[in-house]
Amino acid sequence: MKKSVALTLAVILLLAAATGCGPGAPASSGTSGGSTADSQSVVPASSDQVYRLKIGTITAPTHPTSIAANMLVGTLDKRSDGRIKAELFIAEQLGNEATQLENLQAGLQECIISSAEKFSTYNADFNILGMAFAFESKEHVAKFLDSELGATMNQDLIETYGLRNLSGYFWKMPRALLSKTPILTPGDLKGKKIRIPNIPIWEKNFTALGAVPVIINYADFPMALLTGTVDVGETTYETIYGMKLHEGGPCISMVDYAYPLEICTVSESWWQTLPPDIQQIFEECVEEAASYYYDLNVQNWETDKQKIIEEGGSFYEVDRKAWMDAVKPLAEQLETEKYWKTEGLYEKVQALK
Repeated sequence: MKKSVALTLAVILLLAAATGCGPGAPASSGTSGGSTADSQSVVPASSDQVYRLKIGTITAPTHPTSIAANMLVGTLDKRSDGRIKAELFIAEQLGNEATQLENLQAGLQECIISSAEKFSTYNADFNILGMAFAFESKEHVAKFLDSELGATMNQDLIETYGLRNLSGYFWKMPRALLSKTPILTPGDLKGKKIRIPNIPIWEKNFTALGAVPVIINYADFPMALLTGTVDVGETTYETIYGMKLHEGGPCISMVDYAYPLEICTVSESWWQTLPPDIQQIFEECVEEAASYYYDLNVQNWETDKQKIIEEGGSFYEVDRKAWMDAVKPLAEQLETEKYWKTEGLYEKVQALK
C-alpha cells in the first residue's frame, strides 16, 4: 500500500512539473494583477540589433553637405559599435528635396539633410527664414528655432506630417549681393534687375528694396550676370568662386541679408522604432556632422575669398541697420498675405535679438 501511494505521489509531482503548476512554478501570465504580462510585453532592444537607414542629399559628391553626410554615416557606425548602418544617396539619387521628404512620409527613406526653408511647404511660419534682414545673425536664427515658437513649428511637423527635425544646424555662409558696381545702400538697388530663383518670398524681398526681380535658372545664373541680363546676383559666400560669379559680379557686398541652413530630418515613424540609446547616439552624431559642415564651409570660404581677390574681385561692408529699416515694412505685408500663420511673427522674432 505504501509503495502504491508513493508511486502515485511521484506521478502527480512529475505531471505538475511538466505543466508548470507545482510548488514554486512561475505565475501564469494571465494573473489578474497583470504586472508580469506588462513586463513581458516590453522587449528591450538587443545590444546587437542593427538599425538600417537611407540618408539622402541633393548635392554633388564634393559639396559640403554630401561630405558632411558621408562623415555622418561613418560616425554613426563607429559610435554605435555597428548598430546603426546608414547608406548614403547623394545628388538627388532619391529625388529632389520635395520628393525625398515625401519618401520619409511614405516609409521609402529614413533621413534627409535639406534646406530649412523647404519646410514652409508644410508650415508657413518657416517662411520667416527667407525674409530679408529678419535676423541679425545665425545665432539669432538659432535662438528662434530653439525657442517655443520653433518648438511649436517642429511639433507640428511631427504630429501632422510625420517629419522630425533633429538638433544640430548645418549652417551655410550668409547671403551676399554681386554686381559690376558696389551695392552699399538699399538705394543702390533701385531699378536694378536682380536674379532670383522661383521663390515668391524672394521676389517680395527685392521688390520691397526697389529692385526688379528676374527669375533665372541656377545653371544660367553665371552667364546672366556676366552678359548683363541681370545687374545684380545674390548667393551664399561659398557658392561664389565655384560658380565663377565674381567674373560677372566682381563687386561683392557683404549684406548678409539671410542666414541659410540645412537640417537633418528623419521619418517620425522610423524614429519611434529606435531605442532611447540609439536615438541619443544618432542626435549626437548629427550635431558633430553639423559642426564639421560649418567648419568646412568657413575653411573653404577663406581659401575662395583669397582666390576671388587675386582674380579681381572686391568685397564691401555695408550698414546693415539701414537695410533692415528699409525692409521692415515688408513684414506687415507678408503677414497680411499669409506668408506665415502666427500673428505678429516678425515682431516676436525681433524680440529674440
